[in-house]
Amino acid sequence: MKCGFQRPHQQEAKLARGEELQETDWIDLILSPVMGGDLAIIDRITKGIEITKEYPTAHTQDIQAMMYLFATKFLDKEEVDTIKEMIKVTQLGKMLVEDGFKEGLEVGREEGFEEGFEEGHEEGYYEGKVELLHEMGLDRIQIARKLEISLGMVICIFERLKLE
Repeated sequence: MKCGFQRPHQQEAKLARGEELQETDWIDLILSPVMGGDLAIIDRITKGIEITKEYPTAHTQDIQAMMYLFATKFLDKEEVDTIKEMIKVTQLGKMLVEDGFKEGLEVGREEGFEEGFEEGHEEGYYEGKVELLHEMGLDRIQIARKLEISLGMVICIFERLKLE
């Protein structure tokens, strides 16, 4: 049985000679972080990611995901951040960033809609009252105090109703 520390170098040598890696070579590369050897785990993971970046295959994203998974299990936070930076510039990293961005937009839209609905409902509730109190001669600060709402809300209602 060969030690894991030899695998990334053997695979890299094969690729440099123009040979294609076989499925077993890719599996060995994926498992190299847990196979032991003289190289540090971070070096084995780094080498694996570098090989997938230089020699992409149909399974590149899967291999990088496995390497990242091993990084999260066996490396400290600083080393994981190093691996994360390497993956950010890969297709997998770009896809994950894009997915995160889309998810963030969706969550933001939902939260914004709910907040906007609540604020709009609240402002709509106070519009008539603000207008009436304004007609009675109260200024913005007095109206805010009387209705126990923020001055900012009163100002927004004034602008929307075009009150002076």
